[in-house]
Amino acid sequence: MLMRQAGFFYERTQKGDFTFVSPEVTDTLGWTPEQFINQWSSWTPIPSKETGGLHRLGQELVLGDLKIYRCKIPGKCGRLFWFEMVEQRNESSDGDSGFIEGFARNISNQCREEELNRLQENQLRQIMDFAPIGIFQTDPDFNLTYANTYWKVITRHSLKETLGKSWLPLIHEEDREQFLETWKKDMKYNQECFVQCRLCRPDGEFRWVEFRTRLLFQDGGRIIFGTIEDITSHREMALQLEKQTQDLKRSNQDLENFATIASHDLKEPLRKITAFGNRLMTCITQKNDEQSLYFLDRIQMAGGRMQNLIDDLLQLSQITIESRPFTPVDLDALLTEVISDLELLINRSNAIIKLTALPRLMADEAQMRQLFLNLLGNALKFTREGIPPEIQVDAEKQENGDWLFSIKDNGIGFDITNLERILKPFERLYGRSDYEGSGMGLAICNKIVERHNGTLTANSKPGEGTTFFFTYPGRT
Repeated sequence: MLMRQAGFFYERTQKGDFTFVSPEVTDTLGWTPEQFINQWSSWTPIPSKETGGLHRLGQELVLGDLKIYRCKIPGKCGRLFWFEMVEQRNESSDGDSGFIEGFARNISNQCREEELNRLQENQLRQIMDFAPIGIFQTDPDFNLTYANTYWKVITRHSLKETLGKSWLPLIHEEDREQFLETWKKDMKYNQECFVQCRLCRPDGEFRWVEFRTRLLFQDGGRIIFGTIEDITSHREMALQLEKQTQDLKRSNQDLENFATIASHDLKEPLRKITAFGNRLMTCITQKNDEQSLYFLDRIQMAGGRMQNLIDDLLQLSQITIESRPFTPVDLDALLTEVISDLELLINRSNAIIKLTALPRLMADEAQMRQLFLNLLGNALKFTREGIPPEIQVDAEKQENGDWLFSIKDNGIGFDITNLERILKPFERLYGRSDYEGSGMGLAICNKIVERHNGTLTANSKPGEGTTFFFTYPGRT
């Protein structure tokens, strides 16, 4: 069995003088047995740092002892080779107790592999030391066997304090039981353990950390390999975000409460003003008091505007308050219904409306109806005197999958520098005596488009008509 290995047998004295070397030394080192024996007096095998060498261990051999060590022996080519020397001290036939038999096995390839592994392991350790996350290794009892530089940054404990000791005491006592329970459960099914808990620093400060650990099998034993990350700032941001979310919910609730108050408490006095105004109108009409009729008419008009303003405010607030889920909407059918609702105004102005095929989209149907109603209503309202309105509604799919909708008219137009202004609530470019309305229509349109993740814009010139554009992300 030994002869099949790359090596040779030998016999030597206690002092190190070789008395016999097997012929295999030629295959291994290039020397003949005679050359190897003659050369021995001119050099000494170079011992391994870990196990010592021939010149030292040979003198320590006791009769019957077996010793194994490593050393370097030069070949005839001048290159040094690693050998594993297996020796036993025996008694010769003539009674000499300094007789040593041995076998030298060439382990140069094995040593090169071991050296390469050591270099790779050192490189890996250096990489782990530079990693911006804590990396550690423990035995199954959580005794720390390795930790990188960032472990010390996070825990503020030196390796001298923690190496070889259990790091479980570093976990906050209120979190320790939950950590162990989760860890045991995940290890039972050989899963990665993921735990967030508080960690105690030497100065008494607590930091929220995230542990990721896994049980591995190495060299027949078990080890725990893991990472640790300081998530204190992330948790603080999450808590702040949660607080902001709760504040926003309360704000929305307050807004919803305001909408309820506005719809009831503000409308109720208006209803009474309108009701008693109508009665008063009947009485004054019978007396034919023209001045009183004029004043009363102004009161009723103001009350009507107030009613419309409240309705528009409620509609604007409900766009974000009542977030209904999107459903498939056939815009062709929806636009047909909108045109039907505007039929009286269309007939009165002799308007011509041209339509192209519109897509079917996921949207809030009620809000899309209001969007088209407001935009078409504006096109029918802001017309040039003596010129029947012509309105073109188009939809075009863009290269990125988005839809671009346009509503073009031949009306009075406006200065495009006022675009940003008219998309805000209560903004008007013309007086009420010229065009009725609350100044909320386009603001409502803008909110609806924003809720559908689109953008509302326009192209216009005074006296040349207006085209409103809005985009819709490519969800069909």
